[in-house]
Amino acid sequence: MEFYTERLGFALVEITEHSITIVAGETRLTFVREEEEKVLPSYHFAMNIPENQIREAKSWLLAKGCQVLSAAPLPYPGIQANNNIAYFEGTDAHAFYFEDHSGNLVEFIARHRMDNALTEPFDHKSILNVSEIGLPLRGSVSEVIQRLDSRFDVTRYVGDGMTFQMLGDEYGMFILGDIKVFYCAF
Repeated sequence: MEFYTERLGFALVEITEHSITIVAGETRLTFVREEEEKVLPSYHFAMNIPENQIREAKSWLLAKGCQVLSAAPLPYPGIQANNNIAYFEGTDAHAFYFEDHSGNLVEFIARHRMDNALTEPFDHKSILNVSEIGLPLRGSVSEVIQRLDSRFDVTRYVGDGMTFQMLGDEYGMFILGDIKVFYCAF
């Protein structure tokens, strides 16, 4: 809880015996404690930031005492990395990654197709929303796509539909990937 509320400055809106809920821009984000102590989280989520503030966001996070993860080398076509910031050609976005105190992989992403540039200095109030939830899979990506398609109105965004697939749009998406491929990409 302290990582998000005290270090990063997000508002705490609810706390229970097993969960906390914070506000990240337009999103309420709830973290639920695993009952089994030995279970480690394997979550990935991304927060949209203003499309012009990737470097400012990185500097802000470093000033908060957080460590930005290395983005290089990334062995995928259409993905470049420089100074721990990755550029994704297919989605026209810059991003960087860090881990929270529980080991969740958090991403700040500046999507250049969105008209959301800001001139104010970057801080926690600059976070727009949680835009991605990553789901590392131990099974067929295509089967999960079919199940999600049957329950939700999801659009294929980027991916091959077999080992990796993004479903949704810039405002909200599921990131599906075979666990072996998923963690190699991050």
